[in-house]
Amino acid sequence: MAPRNAPAGVDLGLCIAAYVVGRVVGRNVPLPSTRNELKSVFLDLRAHPTWQSLGVYLSPFDAIQELVRAGFVVARRGPRVKWQDNVIRVRSAELLSSTFASVGNSSEPEAEGEVGLRRELRALGYEALTGHANVSITWPFPADKACSRPHSIDTDTTAVDYLDVTNVSKKPLVILSVFTPIMRPQGAFSIDIGGEFPMTISPGQRVRVTVTLAPQALGLHQTAVMFVFAGFKVVRSILVLVEDEVARASAPARPYVKPTRKPLVEAAAEIVPGEAPPMPRTKYQNRLPEYRIPAGVRNAVSRGEEPPVLEEELSAENYRNRMGALLHVEELQMGVDIQTFNMEGAELQRSGAGFLALKVPGLAEKRPSVLYGDRVFVHLPGQPKKEFEGCVHAVRLEEIVLKFHFSFHAAFVPGQRVNVRFTFNRVTIRREHEAIQESAKLPPGLLFPATSDWVNAIPYRPTHFQPINKELNEQQLGAVSEVLNRAGGGSANGCPYLVFGPPGTGKTNTCIEAMLQVLRADPASRILACAPSNFAADVILERLRGHVQKRELYRLNAPARSATELEASLLEYCSFDPALGHFTIPDAAALARPRVIISTCCSASLLHAQGLPRGHFSHVFVDEAGHARETEALIPIALFADKTSIVVLAGDHKQLGPIVRSKMAAGRGLETSYLERLAMQAPYLPWGPASEYHPRFITRLVRNYRSHPAILALPSRMFYRDELVPCADEALRSSLTNWASLPNRDEFPILFHGVEGRDEREGNSPSWFNPTEVSQVVKYVTQLIENRGARVLARDIGVISPYRKQVQKIDKQLTVKHPGVKVGSVEQFQGREKRVIIISTVRSSAEHIESDLKHNLGFLRNPKRFNVAVTRAQALLIIIGNPHVLAQDRCWGAMYEYCRNNGAYVGCEGPQPPPSGGPPPPLRTGAQPPPSAASQEEALIADWTHLNLLDGMSDDGVEVERPEWPEAK
Repeated sequence: MAPRNAPAGVDLGLCIAAYVVGRVVGRNVPLPSTRNELKSVFLDLRAHPTWQSLGVYLSPFDAIQELVRAGFVVARRGPRVKWQDNVIRVRSAELLSSTFASVGNSSEPEAEGEVGLRRELRALGYEALTGHANVSITWPFPADKACSRPHSIDTDTTAVDYLDVTNVSKKPLVILSVFTPIMRPQGAFSIDIGGEFPMTISPGQRVRVTVTLAPQALGLHQTAVMFVFAGFKVVRSILVLVEDEVARASAPARPYVKPTRKPLVEAAAEIVPGEAPPMPRTKYQNRLPEYRIPAGVRNAVSRGEEPPVLEEELSAENYRNRMGALLHVEELQMGVDIQTFNMEGAELQRSGAGFLALKVPGLAEKRPSVLYGDRVFVHLPGQPKKEFEGCVHAVRLEEIVLKFHFSFHAAFVPGQRVNVRFTFNRVTIRREHEAIQESAKLPPGLLFPATSDWVNAIPYRPTHFQPINKELNEQQLGAVSEVLNRAGGGSANGCPYLVFGPPGTGKTNTCIEAMLQVLRADPASRILACAPSNFAADVILERLRGHVQKRELYRLNAPARSATELEASLLEYCSFDPALGHFTIPDAAALARPRVIISTCCSASLLHAQGLPRGHFSHVFVDEAGHARETEALIPIALFADKTSIVVLAGDHKQLGPIVRSKMAAGRGLETSYLERLAMQAPYLPWGPASEYHPRFITRLVRNYRSHPAILALPSRMFYRDELVPCADEALRSSLTNWASLPNRDEFPILFHGVEGRDEREGNSPSWFNPTEVSQVVKYVTQLIENRGARVLARDIGVISPYRKQVQKIDKQLTVKHPGVKVGSVEQFQGREKRVIIISTVRSSAEHIESDLKHNLGFLRNPKRFNVAVTRAQALLIIIGNPHVLAQDRCWGAMYEYCRNNGAYVGCEGPQPPPSGGPPPPLRTGAQPPPSAASQEEALIADWTHLNLLDGMSDDGVEVERPEWPEAK
C-alpha cells in the first residue's frame, strides 16, 4: 500500500528519527546499523498508538526513504545503514513515550537554554511535553534562527508577545491552570490568560495568552509557562536576551561554523625550499643537535600506549631517558595540534614584487601562531607528493607574506588555490633536550636533593650585609643572607635555594637584592638571571638597571623577538641591528664581559651556542620558576652550573604552572615544574617539632605588599595555610573602599556581580565570549573613571578573562571608550598588579565545561588560574559571571559564598549555598535530575560529536618564548 499523506505540519522523517533515538537513549542500545534492524524498530513504531493516530501507513522501505529525505540517513546500497550525525540532535526523543505531535507542531526549534529549563522543571517535579496531538501552542519571542540566538530586546523596552493556544482535536479541551514554575529574574514576566479557570476550549477555538516582559537587567530573562490540561501538561520555555548598545555591538558578527577534523598530513617526499627572509648571520660555536623522535616512542604513542620508561618512577638513573621521552610525547601532540589549522583550497594573492600573501583565519588570535622567519608548506590540489616551502617575511593582522622558490613564483597564477600545512619551530624542544643531556654533568644535589637525615646537621650562619632596598622585611633579608652565605662553598650540599613567594610577597625584589649584594660582595661574580617569559625577564632588567653600570648589564634577546615589545629605554642594554630590524647575538668574547646577563630560560641556550663555558656564571637565578616546564628551567642550569655554582629558584607553584598539551605527558609529570618537584623533596619540607622550614634551603615569603586584606583573605586560606599577612600601603589598598557602587563599603572592596548571559562563538573561531559580560565590564570601567572622587585612571584598571575572543571583544569596546585599560588573559597578568581588577568569567552554561578541562581552558576546576586571577588587585576586585555555574566549582563557589556572606553580591538571583561540610555538587546549569533519557542522550551526543575546542587558552596570551629561525646552513 502506498503511503498516505501526513497531517499538516508533521514531518514523518523527523518522527521516525525521534522514535529511533528514543529507543537508543531509553534502552542504552546502539543505533540500528542494518536495514533489518531498522525494519524491526519501525515495525514497533507502527504499533505505537500515537503513530496509529496519525493515520499514516508506511512500509519499512518507505520509512527508510523518509529518513533519507529528512537528512538523517545517507542513501546507499547494501544492508548497512549510515546515519548522519544530526540524528542524535533530535531532542524530542524523551517525549516519545506519549506523543509525536511535539515534532510536528513545534514550528519553533528548541533554543539553547531550553534544555536547562526543562531539567529544572523535572527536578521540581513538573513533567510536561513541548506539544500534544490535541493542541497547538505557539512560541512567543521567537529566536533569531539566522544566528541561533534568543530573541533580543533593548534594556529600556517593555516587550509583549502572545501564546496562541488552539484546540486541533475534535473534542473540547479543558485548561485547569496556567502558571510559571520557573522565572529569572523573579517578576520579570507577567502572564495574562484573559479568563478564569477551568477554561474550556472548543474544537478549532483559539485562546490568546499575553506575555509581558519588563527587563530588570542585562542578560537572559527566562521563564517556563506551564499549561495544565485535563489529562496532560504542555510547557513553553521562553528565553529573551536583554541587551544594550555595547552588548549588541559585541554579538556574533557571523554564525559559528564548527571546524571540521582534518586528517593528519605527512611531509611530502619532495620539498622545494623557499627563500628565507633577511636575518642576522650567526656562526655558533656549539651546534644544536636535532633530537629526532625515536621510532619506539612514536609507535607506542600511535598505539595509544606509554613508552615503557614513563611507567618508572623518576630517579637520577632514568632522569635523561624519562624526561626526554616526556618531551618526545609532548612534541607528537604539538604536531597533531598544529595541523588543526591546515587549510584546503586556500587562495594566494600577489603582495608586492616577489611575494605572495596568504590569508589565515585566526591569525590575529595567534591561532596558529606564526612569526617572522617561520615556514609553511603548500602543495597544489591533487599533487601531495611535492610541497613548496614558504618562508614568512611579514606577519600582518590577518595574513602572512611568503616567499617561495623562484620556480613557484614563475608559475604562479593569481587566485591560485593551494593546500596549506602548518608546522611549529622545533628549536625550543631541541634546546630542552640539550639541557636534559647536559644535566648528566650537574652535581647530583641540583636534581635530586639528599634525604632529610643530614638536613638538621647543617649549621646555619647568617651573613650580615647592608641592604640596598631598605624596605625588605626580615624574611627577604634572610633569603639574601643565605645566597651570600653559600658563596665560595657552593650550594648547600649542591641543592638549589628556593624562594617561595605567594602573590605580592616580593620574591622578585628579593632576587634583585640578592643579585646586587652578590655583585657588591664578590667582584669576580657573574650572574645569569632568567625567567620563562620576556615580560618577566624585562622586569628584572628594569629593576637592576639603576644599580648596575650599563657596561656590566646585558639583556639577551632571541632574534625572532620584535623590538616593539621592549620599552625604548631598555633597548640600550641589548644588541640590536637597526638595518635588519632584529636583535643580534654577540660573540663569546663580548658575552663574557657583562657581569649580569638577563635572558629567558630558552634563549640562555644561545650563550652556550656561542661558546660560554660551564662555570662561567657563579650564580644562576630563575624567577617565576613555577611557570616553566622543568626541562625549560633546566636550560640555564644544566648548561652553566658546576659544583661551585649557586642556583636560586624563585616562584610559586600554587600559581600558573607549565603549559603542556599532551595529556599523557602531563599525567606523567611534565606539567610539574622544577620548583614544585623540588619543593616536595626532603630538604624543602617542614622539619622538627615546630614544623619549620630549613633556612639553608628555602625561604617562604608571607608578607603581602599588594592587596587589601579582604581581597587577600580567601586565597590565603585556600592556598597558603592562612599564612599571608597583609602589609600593603594603607592609603592605596583602602583607596576604593567607599566607592559608590560597592554594596558593602565597610572595608570590603570586592563586588561579585551575577549575570546570566550567554556563551557565544562566531565564524570559525572556537573561542567563547559573552556579550552581556562585555557590556557589564564597560559599565564598571566607565563608572570608575568618571567618578572624580575615586581618582581612577584607565591605566589603573586591568580586565582579566579566560578566553581570547572575550579579551578581544572587551578590548575593542574599551579602546574606543577608555583607551589605556589593560585587557588580557590570566597568563598575561601573572606577575602583574593593578589598582582595580575586573574579571569576566564568560561561562554561562555548564554544557562545555568538560571540553574546557580537556583543553586547559577557562576558570572552572582550575585552582591555579583562579588563584592568579583573584590576587592581581590592590584596592578593588570585581567579578562578573553566572553564579549558577561558578558556584559549582570549589574555588569560585567559595568566592561566591565569601561575597554573599559579606553583603558583596549583586545582580541576578544566585543559588542557595550547599549544605555545610559537604562537597560541592557537580557542575551543572541548573538543578540536576536523576539519570534520565535526556542525560543519556547528552552522553550519546558527546560520544558522537567531537568539538575541536582548541581555544588557544593553553597558549592564549601566554608570552611563549619563540626561538630564532633554524640555524643557517
